Formats: sequence, structure tokens, C-alpha cells
Amino acid sequence: MMNVQNTIYAGKPPTPENADAVDFYNALKRLPVGFYPTRLGVQNANSFANVMPDFLQPDALTQIVDSYASFRAFTTIYDPAPYAPKAQSQIKFVVGSGSPVQNPTTYETNSGDTINAVAVPVTHYSQQWYVTNTDYQKGIRLEDAFVSNMLQLNSTLASAVAALFTAGNFPATPISVAPTAFGLGDLASAYTTIKKTATKSAVIDGDFFARLSHTNGFDAATKFGWNGIYPQSAGWASAGSKVRGICRGPTAILLVTGRLFDNIAPNIKQSVFSLGDLGIVVEYSRWMNTGTRSYQASLDVVLGGAVADTTAGVLIQNP
Repeated sequence: MMNVQNTIYAGKPPTPENADAVDFYNALKRLPVGFYPTRLGVQNANSFANVMPDFLQPDALTQIVDSYASFRAFTTIYDPAPYAPKAQSQIKFVVGSGSPVQNPTTYETNSGDTINAVAVPVTHYSQQWYVTNTDYQKGIRLEDAFVSNMLQLNSTLASAVAALFTAGNFPATPISVAPTAFGLGDLASAYTTIKKTATKSAVIDGDFFARLSHTNGFDAATKFGWNGIYPQSAGWASAGSKVRGICRGPTAILLVTGRLFDNIAPNIKQSVFSLGDLGIVVEYSRWMNTGTRSYQASLDVVLGGAVADTTAGVLIQNP
């Protein structure tokens, strides 16, 4: 793996668990070319222009799509089981302890601690694409569609996490206001609801964020009492009815996400990347089908989410 500075990993350098993570936006062009024979046939059809210009530039430009908040900004993330990444995880959640003893005569009093297990089922997500040999000879490369497929995977994963944003999971009275009327006062109401949590952040639809960020005092809101306010342009369709945001503490949502079991076949070329907006690690695999000489690729990650503390979040709704 190349030593390429990681500039998008949620504002942090790679951790020991993902030391090979790189900034794919810039590193992709430097990947060594190498495709190796293995399995699978072509699925679905690509739509490439039949006529190429006299000189085809090697770089590809991707159309703008939706943007999403980094999972690390509003969830607590755990690694999957190293030997069985698709196994359901159990996260220990401490919900209470006994009262302190005054003027004790013994130091072996049972404190009455209560620790529950939060089950987090995980799913393997695989974003796949290909280039036929004919298209390859016309100048199309796997890398041309890398960013587009990465963004599609972004969208799918963001929607999966947004499915946790429901009134059943967070029963506190929601902040119900139209985006054109949303302001710092509404953010203050949300703060009151989750005041017990020491760390507070918000993920809100871009329409709401625009009204908030373009008002006097927004800088103060992001510095005093809020650890971050993050816009997200889509992904709300899978959330609860009319939900367009959530204000939460770190105990509200738990995620288990990471790589698959690292026992990949030697004839598949593989790299590890930080995935776009979401700031999680995924595997990028490339190979060639010997029967059709088509070039195959996939982005793979395991991801699962669950709600731990239902009192640590409050929803924002568009009435």
C-alpha cells in the first residue's frame, strides 16, 4: 500500500486498525494497475458512449450527488468480531449503580450495578461494478466509476443508519418546525431535552441547516454546548415519518462496522480506504474474469446499528 496522506478520515489520521486507509480521491490515480483471474460474470449493462473523442483524457469527472454526515460525528463505533465479522455483536451498556455509602463500616457493600447487553446485528454490503473488454479497449477503466460507486454505497449505508431515527427509538417530544422557520431557538429546545448528556451533536437536513447556519449567533451555537452540527442532504426516506434530523449524545446510537475477515484469495488485488463522507473503512477489490476478460471491482464493508440510550436523542421533524 502506498504511503498517501489520509485527508478525509473524519479529520483524524488512520488508527492502527486501519493503518492502510488512504484518501482515495487522490490516491486512486496512483494505484498500481493489476487485474487477476477469478470468478463471476457480467451483471446488468453499463451505459458508455459508443463514440470516443480523438483524445480521451485518463481522468473521469463524477456528477454531484448527495452528501452525508460522518458516522463518527454522531454515533459510537465498534469493530466487528475479527474472526466472524458477520456475527451479531453484544455491547455492554451500564444503566445504573447503587447509591454511595456514608460513613461506611465495610467496603464490601453490593453497589447494585445494572449492566445490559445491546445486540447489534450486522450486514455485509457489497457495491459491485465492471468494465467489459470491449469498453476497456475504448478507454474505459474501473477507476472511472470508482467515485460514483463509492457515493452509491455512501447513500445505502447512510439510509441504513437513518432507519434508527424513529419515534419508537427516541420517544422524546420531537422538535417539529418547518425548515424555513428553524433557528437557534429550536436548537436550544433540543439541547434542553438531551441536557444530561455531556457531549451533544446534531445531524440535520440541509434545508434546516441552511436556515441555521445563515443566522447571527450560529458560530456561538457550534462552540458553546454543541460539539458539532452537521448537514446531510438526503437519506431521510428510511427514517421515521417526517424526520429530518436528530440531536443526540454518544450513547444514543451504536454502530459495528469494519472490514471482512482478512483471508482474501491471492488472485484478487485489494486495498483499504476510508469511505467518503461517512469516515468508515471499506475494502476495495479488483480482479479479471478469464471467460469474458471483463474487469470486476467491489467495495465491501460490514455495518450494523442499534439504539442503546433512548433518552439521549431527540428528533427534528418537518411538520
